[in-house]
Amino acid sequence: MASTTILIKPETPSLLETVELSENDIVMPKSYTRFTVFYQHAARDAIEKLQTSLSTTLVSFPIVAGTMHFNAENGNISVTTNDRGVPFDVRTSSMTLESLKPFKHEEIPMDLSVTLDQALLWPLMVKITTFADGGIAVAVGMQHAIADGHSVFAFVKYWASICSMGHANGLPTPIHSRRILDPLRDARNVLQPPEFKLVDPAIVKYPSVLPAVRATMFHFSIESLARLKAEAASKSVGRFVSTQDALSALIWRCCVRAWVIPSDTQAKLGFACNGRNKTIPPQGDGYFGNSNWFPLPILDVSALTGPDGLSKAADMIRAEIEKINDDKIRDTSAWIHSIENKLHITYTFTASKRIGGADFTLTSWRFGMYDIQFFGERPMSVRQTGQLNWDGLATIFDAADGGTDVYIGLVAESMDKLEKDSEFIKFTS
Repeated sequence: MASTTILIKPETPSLLETVELSENDIVMPKSYTRFTVFYQHAARDAIEKLQTSLSTTLVSFPIVAGTMHFNAENGNISVTTNDRGVPFDVRTSSMTLESLKPFKHEEIPMDLSVTLDQALLWPLMVKITTFADGGIAVAVGMQHAIADGHSVFAFVKYWASICSMGHANGLPTPIHSRRILDPLRDARNVLQPPEFKLVDPAIVKYPSVLPAVRATMFHFSIESLARLKAEAASKSVGRFVSTQDALSALIWRCCVRAWVIPSDTQAKLGFACNGRNKTIPPQGDGYFGNSNWFPLPILDVSALTGPDGLSKAADMIRAEIEKINDDKIRDTSAWIHSIENKLHITYTFTASKRIGGADFTLTSWRFGMYDIQFFGERPMSVRQTGQLNWDGLATIFDAADGGTDVYIGLVAESMDKLEKDSEFIKFTS
């Protein structure tokens, strides 16, 4: 596979400044959000258009073309907007795009994703692959400390709009000020939030031998999601239940049941909630950065997996989401700010059965993936790339048919049970 790499810099010079990342940015995983968008056709000048439109886009997002600085002593992170550039890798493949159908996650070659170079800490990396039958793949990788999923997809949609139409009219104007969530704005409650704990990263240990994990994609149609929502709401305590609440409840309940955990064990569900419109004043939809705040539903396994567990779980999820408000967000920011060494901050919901716990994690990528139209056409597929086969992790995606795809990782014996769970499979297709 032939390849060339160049650095794409902003079309006009950026204002040179050092941006201190927010408290919310700092506690995000130091990983890359990676995905690849596949298109059936590409114009002859597709590579040139992608490069020039990216250069134009970087004028509105200078932070992703800068240089990251990670303080190894206290965990603080900053970015210098020095127009270092974005690595733009172009590869020519002898494969056909047709050969990748039906675009199963586990069958997407890793070399269609961006190649990580953590030592250089690029905020953003891009890889373009052209296929023998005229198809093209656009792969993106953005450092999570720079932006959450909402912001990553907002950036890519902005770039795609400039590429296909020459402008980004109608899309939110990027907001880059991290001080919107100033933790010192006023006196705050600095009690430790339940979703975080303090650990010494030097002494964190895991079992030396871990069971194998298997990951599988499940599809939920629009019709089955409607049935699921109705069933979850049927025994609700009167609280509003969204489709996402119901789907999250089903996944949590059935996966914990598949783990076969003692009934008196407390099960936690970790997931992120977008806080952009929950602050006073709102951060705004265009806020570029992380605004990920973590509700923490907790239920005994007996209640979660019992006869009315679907409704109980959906109610609990909605109740915890409703706790994410301006006070919660600012109190959490103030607590993070108060911790001298941010490297000691971690989450309380990451101990799956594989490492002796009962915690499950959900991440939702429902950001209108199929609205990314670089070449004036709808993508054939959008796929996350990278390590997804973690025990106790489910990733929720938009599906091409308007439904939802869910990629779930469980220890192998538990995945066998999930695939035979009558409640779970009656909603999948």
